[in-house]
Amino acid sequence: MRYVVTPFVDDTYPDNVAFLAIHLSDGYQTGFGNVRRNSYYPGTMTIPQAVVDAGVSYYVGYPGNPPAQWSSMVDPRLALPTDLTVEILPRRLNETQWEFTADVCMEPTGTARSMGVNLAWTVDDYPTGYPYTYRETLRGGYGPEVVDLNPGECVQVYATFTFSAVELDRWPSVEIVAWAQTPASGWGEAYQAATMTMGLFDNGFESGDLSGWDLP
Repeated sequence: MRYVVTPFVDDTYPDNVAFLAIHLSDGYQTGFGNVRRNSYYPGTMTIPQAVVDAGVSYYVGYPGNPPAQWSSMVDPRLALPTDLTVEILPRRLNETQWEFTADVCMEPTGTARSMGVNLAWTVDDYPTGYPYTYRETLRGGYGPEVVDLNPGECVQVYATFTFSAVELDRWPSVEIVAWAQTPASGWGEAYQAATMTMGLFDNGFESGDLSGWDLP
């Protein structure tokens, strides 16, 4: 799947698709991922299986290369307008802990509703020891925190993540993902999402020390 996922996230949808690879039953699963998986399918789930837009559509099996089976699900969803914006705001607490805020806002012409807001993080090149490199492996998350949002309003959801050596050794590839969806832990409709790479905070940026910057 590496040879499908990499061009999918880097070339085809580099700026408008948030990709999370949830591992199941291979020793690299997470509590947050298991909860989402069990909410999608309480019974047996085929691997690989692509779930699009928090469950609006899905595809079981290998999608081809290029993955036309995935694109045929993603493109119609991208064409739909949304009345939400999501922004991720980071705050470094110490060497391994960061607090992230998902700032979710509804346009003045939006439709009031409840929604579940989630924050999670992924990392590349994990697990290792395979003839290919994994991408966007889900490592942990928070949510859904159910909030009520009215037109013209914003709401903030906070999560503190503790990163291990797995993330610190792969820091430029760590990605934070925030999304608002139908208020359920799994199956539903995603209204909006945002991503942020932690590679932005290399070279002392997060501490205000600019001495290590390697760009003018």
